[in-house]
Amino acid sequence: MRPDEPLTEVARHRVIRRLINGLVTDLLTESSRRIDALLRACGGQVSVDDVRRWPTPLIGYPPETEQMNRALKQFLYAHMYTHPHTQQMAAQAEQVLSDLFATYLRRPEQLPESARARLDELPLPRVVCDYIAGMTDRFALRAHAELIGRA
Repeated sequence: MRPDEPLTEVARHRVIRRLINGLVTDLLTESSRRIDALLRACGGQVSVDDVRRWPTPLIGYPPETEQMNRALKQFLYAHMYTHPHTQQMAAQAEQVLSDLFATYLRRPEQLPESARARLDELPLPRVVCDYIAGMTDRFALRAHAELIGRA
């Protein structure tokens, strides 16, 4: 594969898996090193106050990984999170959720019985919020299409 060729789906998943594995491994290794340093400094007996007074965070990446992670985040924000297509999808998702919330508030009888049963203990907005929060994307889109008629 040439560097200018797009990645296949399989190759993309491998890259992501390796990246995540590397980040997790570096995080665990560095955090373990930092905790060991604290233990040595405290003679093996560590109190909550010792942890609070420790000059650096105990959990974190080594500096080189932290730098790479920062660069990765900058890249993702510039090329993915703020990409117009991603923004459009986020706006559509927000509209679907807002529509569902408003519809269930106006017509609580549309909620399933299991959700309506919670109305004895909780206010309607909380029940609606919890119900929507438990939806998968696909289920929310289907419910939206059924209740509102557009997705």
